[in-house]
Amino acid sequence: MSAPSTSIPGAVSFGTATEVITPPRPMRLACTGDFASINTAVHDDQHVRVLAVRSGDGVVMLWVSYELLFFDRGLNRALADHAARVHGVDPTLVTVAAVHNHNAGATCGYNPGAASDDYDALLVDRGIAAIDRALAQMRPGRLELRRSDIDLNIQRRVVVDGVASAGPNEGAPRDTELVVLTVIDQSDVLAACVVVWACHPVFYPELTTLTGEFPARVAQLLQTERYGCTPLFFQGAAGDARPRATVVDGAFARQGFDVIDRFAQDVVGAVRDLLQTPGTPVELDPVGVEFTVELPVTRLAVSDYAELASSGRPGNPTAANARLRIDDHASRPDVATLTCTLVKLASAEPLWLATMSGEPCHDIKELVRAAVPGPVVFVGYTDSTIYVVSDRMIAEGGYEVSSAVSFGHLGPLLPGVDARISMAFEQAAAALG
Repeated sequence: MSAPSTSIPGAVSFGTATEVITPPRPMRLACTGDFASINTAVHDDQHVRVLAVRSGDGVVMLWVSYELLFFDRGLNRALADHAARVHGVDPTLVTVAAVHNHNAGATCGYNPGAASDDYDALLVDRGIAAIDRALAQMRPGRLELRRSDIDLNIQRRVVVDGVASAGPNEGAPRDTELVVLTVIDQSDVLAACVVVWACHPVFYPELTTLTGEFPARVAQLLQTERYGCTPLFFQGAAGDARPRATVVDGAFARQGFDVIDRFAQDVVGAVRDLLQTPGTPVELDPVGVEFTVELPVTRLAVSDYAELASSGRPGNPTAANARLRIDDHASRPDVATLTCTLVKLASAEPLWLATMSGEPCHDIKELVRAAVPGPVVFVGYTDSTIYVVSDRMIAEGGYEVSSAVSFGHLGPLLPGVDARISMAFEQAAAALG
């Protein structure tokens, strides 16, 4: 078991692993727009990728990226519990997130009646296998951070007279930050590359074809260009951002695999340019805290659920969840509960990792950045809780606000989100010192 050399800036020990999570047989796709789609083909395999890093003091962090749309929090718990029980890893230092790929297989937590217990079990097994392999083959390296901004996504909410609708919104704020966290091995070779960027994988290339979409293609390209590198992709605050490449004649449109490929090439080009710049060594000294944020929701009337249930296409999560709410609305909680973590990655020059369940939008990331005293790496999509929208967005309405029933909630979030999230992250930062 190798220990990092304290004389090297950013010195760590690290290990990586990748497992295929492509469903072994045809199954419902998660969210292609045609909500009843069964995949009849696999364009490219889906994966779970793991990076394990150990500080000079022996503290281990795990980064786990699944090429999925969403998953239930039970997956996070299963992996963190295994890492704690078998390897002694602090559960707050285990980050598990989805790349939010809509052409993935359906999983528990978002697709009522469509998910498969066997496939959910496979996801746990493959994640555990990747964690075990990564931790079994640790070697010395150095950890570095790079940041820039790239203009390949576009705000997908158009607001007219204070009311939001879906459409390309040129120049509107969205999360454009590109973060690249790298591990360089003793041979000065790029051995691991964590890419954090915010953009919905919603090209919808073929409605019955399973694919890892642009995040998987980004990983594949990086792995091909940098022999021996394990790439991991994580979404930032992507809730209100779509690919620019899906805009055709001023509107969003489906695009094929050729467009996905060119878009991924552009993303990798931005990563490649960033890798040519000097990285900042990260003197890893991680300590973290997990906490929840309860966000009150509107309680719709039973008649509202009945209308939603009858208006949706077969397999639509809104319709499926609305039918469930007709029967259990009285017993459902009046809150959506976000599970968040805040990790101080380095103490000498503070650097923070903030993670959040659900599908956070740009406003939410800005709230977190303002609440935490230092640079923040922001990762969303750690489960399928809800679109996390700001008070401003709630007032404007629109899809991200009204889609709460799709996630199994009684209704949209109520105002007060901003203060609750800001306070929770301020308290977490204060607790970590």
